[in-house]
Amino acid sequence: MPRPCVTRPRVKSDLPETRVEWQYNMRIYYPAVNSMKYKVGYDTETSDGIKVLWELPTDARLLDITPMGDAFFELPDGEFVMVSVTDGEILNVTEEIKEYGLPPVDFALGDEWYHLDAQAALSEAGMTLAANECFGFIKPLFQGGDYSAENIAVMDILEYHKRVRQSFAAGF
Repeated sequence: MPRPCVTRPRVKSDLPETRVEWQYNMRIYYPAVNSMKYKVGYDTETSDGIKVLWELPTDARLLDITPMGDAFFELPDGEFVMVSVTDGEILNVTEEIKEYGLPPVDFALGDEWYHLDAQAALSEAGMTLAANECFGFIKPLFQGGDYSAENIAVMDILEYHKRVRQSFAAGF
């Protein structure tokens, strides 16, 4: 069973900011974050499969899947959650998304949610993603896996979510 939704604490950034009007209120752009290395392509089988695996409402709307396989959803009640296969939990990220939007544009959130440093290193190593693929941790971080290139491989998104979900069923 997934862990209950929680909200991650915000991390302050020392980067200069540019304010732009956006859907909810203000969106802050930081130049380093606007250089994402990968955009993940996925189909409805993948998005529907993730909803079923993590017991999300069928009418939840998938907003984005990160290159590391984490998925952002808007729930029917207007809340936003991140299914984090990286951390092995479902997080309520409503306040952060309303404040910063998707993708996260605050440098700290961008790196926390989108693993920008890892993306840069994987891109430099020549790794690529096809549709319905993400980078996954061979041994998940929440099971003591290393945050290193040796512990990252290209994986099918839905299979990666299944493997992480099964870890919870088995009490990892």
